[in-house]
Amino acid sequence: MMELGERVSSDLYSGRVVRVANGFVFKAQVFNDSGEFPSLWDEIVVPVRYGQDHHHRLARRLLEGVVRDTFSEQHKLESLRAWAQLVHRFLVEKASLEPNVSLIVTDNWLQFTMRCAADFKQRCATKDELFTRILDAFAANDGRVSIASTTILLLDAPALQVQLSGEWEAPPPVPHP
Repeated sequence: MMELGERVSSDLYSGRVVRVANGFVFKAQVFNDSGEFPSLWDEIVVPVRYGQDHHHRLARRLLEGVVRDTFSEQHKLESLRAWAQLVHRFLVEKASLEPNVSLIVTDNWLQFTMRCAADFKQRCATKDELFTRILDAFAANDGRVSIASTTILLLDAPALQVQLSGEWEAPPPVPHP
Protein backbone atom coordinates (compact mmCIF):
# COMPACT_ATOMS: atom_id res chain seq x y z
CA MET A 1 0.00 0.00 0.00
CA MET A 2 1.13 3.56 -0.61
CA GLU A 3 1.43 5.70 2.51
CA LEU A 4 -0.83 8.76 2.63
CA GLY A 5 -0.45 11.84 4.79
CA GLU A 6 1.94 10.65 7.49
CA ARG A 7 4.89 12.79 6.37
CA VAL A 8 3.02 15.16 4.06
CA SER A 9 -0.22 17.06 4.50
CA SER A 10 -3.57 16.87 2.72
CA ASP A 11 -3.68 13.10 2.25
CA LEU A 12 -1.11 13.11 -0.52
CA TYR A 13 1.20 10.19 -1.25
CA SER A 14 4.40 10.35 0.80
CA GLY A 15 6.31 8.03 -1.56
CA ARG A 16 6.75 5.29 1.04
CA VAL A 17 5.33 1.82 0.54
CA VAL A 18 3.62 0.33 3.60
CA ARG A 19 3.66 -3.43 4.07
CA VAL A 20 1.11 -4.94 6.42
CA ALA A 21 1.95 -8.32 7.93
CA ASN A 22 -0.87 -10.87 7.99
CA GLY A 23 -0.78 -11.02 11.79
CA PHE A 24 -1.26 -7.25 12.04
CA VAL A 25 -4.67 -7.42 10.36
CA PHE A 26 -6.06 -9.28 13.38
CA LYS A 27 -4.56 -6.88 15.96
CA ALA A 28 -5.63 -3.47 14.72
CA GLN A 29 -8.01 -1.75 12.34
CA VAL A 30 -6.97 -1.45 8.73
CA PHE A 31 -8.67 1.32 6.79
CA ASN A 32 -9.23 1.22 3.05
CA ASP A 33 -10.34 4.59 1.70
CA SER A 34 -11.10 3.22 -1.75
CA GLY A 35 -12.63 -0.16 -1.03
CA GLU A 36 -16.41 0.03 -0.84
CA PHE A 37 -17.30 3.69 -1.17
CA PRO A 38 -15.53 6.15 -3.50
CA SER A 39 -15.98 9.17 -1.22
CA LEU A 40 -14.94 10.21 2.25
CA TRP A 41 -16.78 12.72 4.39
CA ASP A 42 -14.62 15.74 4.86
CA GLU A 43 -15.05 18.94 6.86
CA ILE A 44 -13.80 22.44 6.33
CA VAL A 45 -13.98 24.91 9.20
CA VAL A 46 -14.49 28.55 8.20
CA PRO A 47 -14.18 31.22 10.93
CA VAL A 48 -16.32 34.27 10.06
CA ARG A 49 -16.09 37.68 11.75
CA TYR A 50 -18.98 38.84 13.87
CA GLY A 51 -20.90 41.55 12.08
CA GLN A 52 -24.07 43.56 12.06
CA ASP A 53 -27.45 42.96 10.43
CA HIS A 54 -27.41 39.17 10.66
CA HIS A 55 -24.36 38.56 8.48
CA HIS A 56 -24.38 34.98 9.72
CA ARG A 57 -27.36 34.35 7.42
CA LEU A 58 -25.47 35.76 4.44
CA ALA A 59 -22.37 33.74 5.35
CA ARG A 60 -24.44 30.55 5.58
CA ARG A 61 -26.09 31.21 2.18
CA LEU A 62 -22.70 31.86 0.57
CA LEU A 63 -21.14 28.72 2.07
CA GLU A 64 -24.13 26.54 1.15
CA GLY A 65 -23.94 27.87 -2.41
CA VAL A 66 -20.21 27.15 -2.62
CA VAL A 67 -20.48 23.58 -1.36
CA ARG A 68 -23.55 22.88 -3.52
CA ASP A 69 -21.92 24.27 -6.68
CA THR A 70 -18.58 22.52 -6.14
CA PHE A 71 -19.94 18.99 -6.46
CA SER A 72 -21.31 17.89 -9.84
CA GLU A 73 -24.60 16.07 -10.21
CA GLN A 74 -22.59 13.14 -11.62
CA HIS A 75 -20.53 12.91 -8.41
CA LYS A 76 -23.70 13.06 -6.32
CA LEU A 77 -25.39 10.30 -8.34
CA GLU A 78 -22.31 8.05 -8.21
CA SER A 79 -22.02 8.56 -4.45
CA LEU A 80 -25.72 7.80 -3.92
CA ARG A 81 -25.46 4.63 -6.01
CA ALA A 82 -22.33 3.44 -4.16
CA TRP A 83 -23.84 4.25 -0.75
CA ALA A 84 -27.02 2.30 -1.60
CA GLN A 85 -24.86 -0.75 -2.40
CA LEU A 86 -22.93 -0.28 0.85
CA VAL A 87 -26.19 -0.06 2.86
CA HIS A 88 -27.45 -3.25 1.23
CA ARG A 89 -24.20 -5.17 1.62
CA PHE A 90 -23.25 -4.20 5.19
CA LEU A 91 -26.65 -3.23 6.62
CA VAL A 92 -25.47 0.22 7.70
CA GLU A 93 -27.87 3.12 8.13
CA LYS A 94 -28.95 5.28 5.21
CA ALA A 95 -26.91 8.41 5.82
CA SER A 96 -27.50 11.69 4.03
CA LEU A 97 -24.90 12.44 1.39
CA GLU A 98 -26.04 16.04 0.94
CA PRO A 99 -23.38 18.62 1.72
CA ASN A 100 -24.31 20.72 4.73
CA VAL A 101 -23.21 23.77 6.68
CA SER A 102 -23.49 24.06 10.46
CA LEU A 103 -22.79 26.98 12.81
CA ILE A 104 -21.20 27.20 16.25
CA VAL A 105 -20.83 30.53 18.04
CA THR A 106 -17.44 30.96 19.73
CA ASP A 107 -15.87 33.74 21.79
CA ASN A 108 -13.91 34.97 18.78
CA TRP A 109 -15.96 34.26 15.65
CA LEU A 110 -18.82 32.45 14.05
CA GLN A 111 -17.49 29.00 13.24
CA PHE A 112 -19.09 27.43 10.18
CA THR A 113 -18.33 23.83 9.32
CA MET A 114 -18.92 22.62 5.77
CA ARG A 115 -19.34 18.84 5.58
CA CYS A 116 -19.37 16.97 2.28
CA ALA A 117 -18.61 13.58 0.77
CA ALA A 118 -15.64 14.14 -1.54
CA ASP A 119 -13.95 11.73 -3.94
CA PHE A 120 -11.16 10.15 -1.89
CA LYS A 121 -8.66 10.72 -4.72
CA GLN A 122 -9.52 14.41 -4.99
CA ARG A 123 -9.66 15.55 -1.35
CA CYS A 124 -6.75 17.99 -1.60
CA ALA A 125 -7.96 19.47 -4.90
CA THR A 126 -11.53 19.67 -3.58
CA LYS A 127 -10.44 21.55 -0.45
CA ASP A 128 -8.41 23.93 -2.59
CA GLU A 129 -11.41 24.57 -4.83
CA LEU A 130 -13.75 25.05 -1.86
CA PHE A 131 -11.46 27.53 -0.11
CA THR A 132 -10.87 29.45 -3.36
CA ARG A 133 -14.62 29.69 -3.99
CA ILE A 134 -15.25 30.73 -0.37
CA LEU A 135 -12.73 33.57 -0.60
CA ASP A 136 -14.20 34.67 -3.94
CA ALA A 137 -17.77 34.59 -2.59
CA PHE A 138 -16.81 36.58 0.51
CA ALA A 139 -14.86 39.14 -1.55
CA ALA A 140 -17.89 39.69 -3.80
CA ASN A 141 -19.99 40.93 -0.86
CA ASP A 142 -18.34 44.29 -0.17
CA GLY A 143 -16.85 43.23 3.15
CA ARG A 144 -20.18 42.26 4.72
CA VAL A 145 -18.77 38.78 5.35
CA SER A 146 -15.10 38.06 5.98
CA ILE A 147 -12.79 35.43 7.38
CA ALA A 148 -12.08 35.92 11.09
CA SER A 149 -8.84 35.80 13.00
CA THR A 150 -8.11 36.03 16.67
CA THR A 151 -9.08 39.47 17.90
CA ILE A 152 -8.26 41.01 21.25
CA LEU A 153 -10.55 43.72 22.57
CA LEU A 154 -9.32 45.75 25.51
CA LEU A 155 -12.09 47.20 27.61
CA ASP A 156 -11.65 50.06 30.05
CA ALA A 157 -7.91 50.31 29.58
CA PRO A 158 -6.47 53.21 31.58
CA ALA A 159 -5.16 56.18 29.67
CA LEU A 160 -1.45 55.90 29.01
CA GLN A 161 0.62 59.00 29.49
CA VAL A 162 4.26 59.17 28.51
CA GLN A 163 6.38 62.11 29.57
CA LEU A 164 9.96 62.49 28.43
CA SER A 165 12.23 64.98 30.04
CA GLY A 166 15.97 65.51 30.30
CA GLU A 167 18.64 63.30 28.85
CA TRP A 168 18.52 59.57 29.17
CA GLU A 169 21.50 57.74 30.62
CA ALA A 170 22.11 54.04 30.34
CA PRO A 171 22.30 52.21 33.67
CA PRO A 172 25.74 51.03 34.75
CA PRO A 173 26.66 47.54 33.54
CA VAL A 174 26.03 44.65 35.90
CA PRO A 175 29.29 42.89 36.87
CA HIS A 176 29.49 39.17 36.06
CA PRO A 177 30.79 36.79 38.74
